[in-house]
Amino acid sequence: MAIEKLQFSETEENLEPNLVDPERLEFQPYRVDSRRTKRGAFRNRNIYRVARLYDAIVDPRGGGDFKRLEDAIDYMTEKNLTGRVFLKSATYTLTKSITLPSGTTLESESRDNTIIDCAGSYGIQIIGSNAYNTGTVTISNGATSVVGSGTTFTSAMVGRYIYLGDQGDYNWYEITGFTDTTHITIGSALTQDSLSGGTFTIADLNFNTTIRRVTITNATGSGLKVQYAAEPWVDDIYVYDCGTGLDFDQTTFPFVFVSAFENGVNLDMNEVTGFEMKFSALDDSTSGAGVVFTDTGNATFFDSEVSGNATDGLNLTHCKLIAFVSMDVASNGAKGINAVTGVDDCSFISVSAINNTSDGYLIGAALSISDNTSVRNVISTCTIKGNGGYGINVNDSDVIDTKIFAPSFENNSSGDIFDVGVLTLRIPDDLEDAIFDGTNTFSFASKSGSVYTLTGDVFVRFLRVLGGVTVNTKGYVVYASYRIHNEGFIQVNGGNGGDGQDSPGEGSGSTGGTAGAAAHTGATLSDTLSGKAGGDGASQSSGANAGTAGDSENPSLGSDGGAGGDSDSTLGGTAGTATSETVSLFEGTTSTQATAGSEVNHNLLNHPKGSSSGSGLSSSAGSGSGAGGDNAGAGLNSGGGAGGGSGAPGGIMVLIATTIVNIGFILANGGDGGDGGDGSPSGGDGGGGGAPGSGGVIFLSYQTLVDGGTIQAAAGTPGTAGTGTVNGDNGGAANSGKVYKVKAVSRSYL
Repeated sequence: MAIEKLQFSETEENLEPNLVDPERLEFQPYRVDSRRTKRGAFRNRNIYRVARLYDAIVDPRGGGDFKRLEDAIDYMTEKNLTGRVFLKSATYTLTKSITLPSGTTLESESRDNTIIDCAGSYGIQIIGSNAYNTGTVTISNGATSVVGSGTTFTSAMVGRYIYLGDQGDYNWYEITGFTDTTHITIGSALTQDSLSGGTFTIADLNFNTTIRRVTITNATGSGLKVQYAAEPWVDDIYVYDCGTGLDFDQTTFPFVFVSAFENGVNLDMNEVTGFEMKFSALDDSTSGAGVVFTDTGNATFFDSEVSGNATDGLNLTHCKLIAFVSMDVASNGAKGINAVTGVDDCSFISVSAINNTSDGYLIGAALSISDNTSVRNVISTCTIKGNGGYGINVNDSDVIDTKIFAPSFENNSSGDIFDVGVLTLRIPDDLEDAIFDGTNTFSFASKSGSVYTLTGDVFVRFLRVLGGVTVNTKGYVVYASYRIHNEGFIQVNGGNGGDGQDSPGEGSGSTGGTAGAAAHTGATLSDTLSGKAGGDGASQSSGANAGTAGDSENPSLGSDGGAGGDSDSTLGGTAGTATSETVSLFEGTTSTQATAGSEVNHNLLNHPKGSSSGSGLSSSAGSGSGAGGDNAGAGLNSGGGAGGGSGAPGGIMVLIATTIVNIGFILANGGDGGDGGDGSPSGGDGGGGGAPGSGGVIFLSYQTLVDGGTIQAAAGTPGTAGTGTVNGDNGGAANSGKVYKVKAVSRSYL
């Protein structure tokens, strides 16, 4: 249909009749859309963009500007318009696929009564153009220079956009410069991680396009395809009986509110960043999962239902930082939520998994992707019942640092939780208070007088240590959802080295001091080192023994050990060395690494680990023991004093609470070095003093810290040298340990 633009005069008398079809004029008092006349106005049903709310109205019955949707979209495309197309309630059977131009809004007066029938072969598309993705690119974080390999960049690409990133963290960057076929420049610095040999796509973007209040059906492929797009709005759409209901690829920040039923797969997103999806239903898929996310992240999905699908409800691969909130995932033909591999920092908050054929949740790490670990995922306050497998299945040792908080389990066939992951933290839903007062007893601690020693991790609502009471944490994690309030001692100190024996005379040798006991072994946190036994003193018939070197720790979050004291020509044990690393809170992100004595923002429930080791926290290196004294005389009663044993380094302490109040002592101190023994008066040298243990590692995670007491990871005191014909040397000084204070961004679902 030929459309003529009409130039309106101010009143109906001045309209030129030869430009107007009288049957397409409708008299309206006071208004032509936004324009008024003195006595009334005529609304032009032909296209007149200045005066019209919509740029095109489609009605198969002839009551609009076009009878076919294809013609309206062709008109918008040919005229390069970025306006609104309105569909009257009807069924529109496509004769070709429709690509909505960038910036266009397609909407109808009634979702359920406006049906787009794709006639099998066609569909609705929101897709950019001129896509190019041959070769790979390299670019550093913070840089603007893109270096291609196997690429053929052209000057025509300037002004287009390039898609860069990985694992759900992508962005479109405008290309502002062309150098040659392998070098281009982007207009802003890369905010994603550096790429080396990474994939990319260059395209003219489809930007800010909206489809609203329509039903899409009968597509053998995708009912709605969104690709090479930024900020599309898919608002109140119903999709059914399609191969894939909604298919998003290489798109940033889409808004999605849909009902998708009885499609092969209801929703498929690949390389999508920043979606917001809410109030949606994705049910009853016929051949695949209800929802498939691949390389997708930095997004929210809430107040929705994913139920009755042929296989998994939610299927995630290589995804990151997606918050699933207030959802029902029920009666799916395989797993409810299947985090296949490489799923990091995702949160499932009040996401029920009910009556699924297999596991309610499976957190996996299969070997099909190079970055195959799944780390730091949170499952919080979820109802998980009636599933045919496990309620939660953490099924691989490459699944690290999963947090399971306050689950509600019931009648899961294989059991509630199966867990072979690393550092899984399960927090029950019936947290109680724990008051350490010297009288109360607990299942997770032994007690001797007013001294408690933990025997397991502590999960409580409120923990209080009264004055005069000591709690030895012994390598276990202390977690309080509300508060830790300390008036006494919370500590994990290294053991003291034993004193070297004085020479007994009569030609006998003396025995070196015992090694300081390790602060903890066999607990949740990594084992710490013990000290070393002192060297024996010389007898009439044998020479003195040197001290023993302290063990090194590589990597270490703590400090170097100290050297044992010499005795004349006999050497004390050398200090162990600590190869330093930092606490990594989120893998590979320097801004979230904690250094001792500083505060950084952090997720309260995230378990810390060493950044270079990729494993649990490690404490300080060991210290050397003192050397035994030599036999300096010729008499039968002469003998050297023994060396002191070295103290053990302080242990590792992890306290996690919304609020930590300390008006007492929180300590991870090293043990003292043992004193050297004295040589015999008839001619023996004094033994060397043992070195003290270095301070340990204290890790505090909180929203609020009130510290009116002492938080300390100090080295112990060096052992004093023994005296004799030649006095020994005192133990060498050790080093302070590390205190990490990490402030949480939020309560993190406590």
